[in-house]
Amino acid sequence: SGTKLKKDHMEWRKMKMKVNLACQTLSRSVPDALEMLSRDLKVEGFSNCDATVEFIRIFDALFDLFNSRNVLGNSTKAPLSSPTSIIC
Repeated sequence: SGTKLKKDHMEWRKMKMKVNLACQTLSRSVPDALEMLSRDLKVEGFSNCDATVEFIRIFDALFDLFNSRNVLGNSTKAPLSSPTSIIC
């Protein structure tokens, strides 16, 4: 099961130095949910969220790159090197 959005995620001004909240908010599941709300369910308030979806996916990949330790990891799970620099 994924992280559930809580009050701290929504009231981020009180928690703006908490990196774990940023990582959870900018995780892979959030843009997937935004796309579902926009494209599949056609919820009016989410009709133009493509830029937000792209932004979150980029930052999720960056978090993975900067937090990686396994030299044998795949794609963004590997440390920053020549092959992974293409992602940025």
